[in-house]
This record gives sequence, structure tokens and C-alpha cells, in this order.
Amino acid sequence: MDVLLLLRSPMIRRLFAAGIAFLTVSCHSGWDTEEERFAQTYAEILVVRELYPDTALGNARVRTLLRQYGYRGEEEFRQHFLTFAREPARLRRILDSAATRAERMLQDSLRYRPR
Repeated sequence: MDVLLLLRSPMIRRLFAAGIAFLTVSCHSGWDTEEERFAQTYAEILVVRELYPDTALGNARVRTLLRQYGYRGEEEFRQHFLTFAREPARLRRILDSAATRAERMLQDSLRYRPR
């Protein structure tokens, strides 16, 4: 089967993009698991805040995300932020990654939303 035909499938494109993103992150020198966990958590929090303008519902979703990624609560997440903030270049790299991921997730959610 032709590779280009496979890439026409939205599911294959998403899997391919996820694989490339995973390889990029996993091969990035100096990127540790705590940075990865924080960046992914923050990216998903950004998406939740965009998709759920209702504060009560959004807050509940954020608490669920924090637990899903192994944080005991907002305070632990905040402490990780403050730890990363001691090195501004490191924090900027993490936040840039989170913003890029969030933007991709939002675009994908709009692109593949049933009409």
C-alpha cells in the first residue's frame, strides 16, 4: 500500500504526529521526566480552560488532570512551577512546549469534531 494513501487517513496522521512528537521529546537532551510531566499537564490545563469557560466545571477537570498526572493537588503543581522558575530559560522552554502542545490539541479537537 502506498504510504501517501495511508497518510490521508486522519487517524493515521494523528498517530504519526504523536509518534513524531514523542520521538522529538524523548530525544531532546536535558528534558527530564518532571519537565515532561509538568509540560503535558500544563498543556492539558490550558486546553481545559479554553474548552470549559464554566469555572466550576473547569476547576473540577483541572483537579482530575492533576491527579491523573500524579500531582497531589494544585499546591504541588505550583511548587513544581516555582522550582522551574528558578531557571528562567528552563521554564520558558517548558511553557513554550506546553503552549505548542495545547494549540495542537485544540486544533485537532476542532478538526476532528463531528459536524
